[in-house]
Amino acid sequence: ERLVDEQSVLEMDGSLALYTFDNYDYEKREVRITPHTPCPVLAGVRAITPEHAEKGLGMVRFYEPIEFHVVFKTNQAGDLHYIPARISDMKPNTSYIVTGVVSSPPTIIPGGHVFVKISDGTGEVTLAAYEPTGSFRRVVQNLVVGDEVLAYGAVKLKPSGPTLNLEKLAVTRLARVTVKAAPPCDICGRRMKSMGQGKGYRCEKCGIKRPDKEPLVVDLERKVSVGVYEVCVSARRHLAMPLKLKSSLRHYQHGQC
Repeated sequence: ERLVDEQSVLEMDGSLALYTFDNYDYEKREVRITPHTPCPVLAGVRAITPEHAEKGLGMVRFYEPIEFHVVFKTNQAGDLHYIPARISDMKPNTSYIVTGVVSSPPTIIPGGHVFVKISDGTGEVTLAAYEPTGSFRRVVQNLVVGDEVLAYGAVKLKPSGPTLNLEKLAVTRLARVTVKAAPPCDICGRRMKSMGQGKGYRCEKCGIKRPDKEPLVVDLERKVSVGVYEVCVSARRHLAMPLKLKSSLRHYQHGQC
C-alpha cells in the first residue's frame, strides 16, 4: 500500500475537477492515482495539461520519499482503441463500438455478473457487465428486448460464444413496456373487477356489469433512461475516455479561444 493521504487526493480532485480525472473512485471509496503493484511509480495524476498535472501532484500529501517526477504525454483516455464494426466482423481480443438491439432478457449469475445479448442483423453478441463495474450493472440489468444501444468494449471468446466486456453503454432508444390493467367504472371511477377471461368487468361498489369492457394498456415506467453510461473509475481501462473528460476538454478549449 502506498503512503498517500486519501483526504488530500479528495481535496485535489475537488479543486481540479475540470482539469484532472480518475483521481478517486467515489463509488468504491478508493484512491486511483496510485498503482496496485510493487513498481517504482508512487503515483500519477491524469490531467488535460502538464500544468494541471503538476499542480495536482503538488496538492497530494505523500508519507514516503519522492525521488523525482516526470510529465508524460499519453494516449490514455482517448477512446482510440475502439473500432466501429458490425457484430459479424468482430474478432477476439479487439475493442469495438457496435450498435445493436437487445435480443434477449438480461441474466444475472452468481457473483453479480450481468449479461445481455444484442443483435444487429449480421449476428448476435453477449454484452457482459462484471461485478467490478459497480452500479453500471444496473443499467444492463434493466434493459429489455427491443432497446437500442451502442456498446463499447473488448471482445473475448468464451465457450458460449463471443462476449463484449462492456466499458461504456449508450442507450439510444427505449422499447415500450406495457401491462394490462382493469378499467375504471364509468359511474364511480373505481377500478373494476374482471368477471373472467373474455367476460368483461363489474364494479363491486355500483354493481354495474360491462361485458364489453376491455382492459387498459398501461405503459410501465422504465428504470433506465436514454443516455450514456460508464463503468466505475476502478473498472475503467486506461485507454477509455471518462464521460466527464469530454466536457472538461470543451471547457478548457473554450477558455483558450
